[in-house]
Amino acid sequence: MSDVETRPETLEAEIQAMRIGNVYLAANPSELFTSLGLAVREQFAHADLLMLSYSNGSIGYLPDAYDVERKSYAALQSPKFTGQFPFVERSGIKMMDGLLAALSAIA
Repeated sequence: MSDVETRPETLEAEIQAMRIGNVYLAANPSELFTSLGLAVREQFAHADLLMLSYSNGSIGYLPDAYDVERKSYAALQSPKFTGQFPFVERSGIKMMDGLLAALSAIA
């Protein structure tokens, strides 16, 4: 039996948001594409926000929908190295939504 038959179709990822004074920390287990990180910054209205990657595990690069559509290395090949299926267009948005919800809960 190949690992593809036993590999989960969904991936759970732990995220955290912390606040130290006026500084906010957003931790996730991926390396967010710049477009996703910038979107979090644009939607979270605090200047002192640090984005922490490869926290609470490692799921590799997390591409945006454009990169998934292009079938890039990060979208299709990179997940194979961590035993995952390729990311889908909504994957990056889901991570972004989770980070924003966690940050909003502590703001």
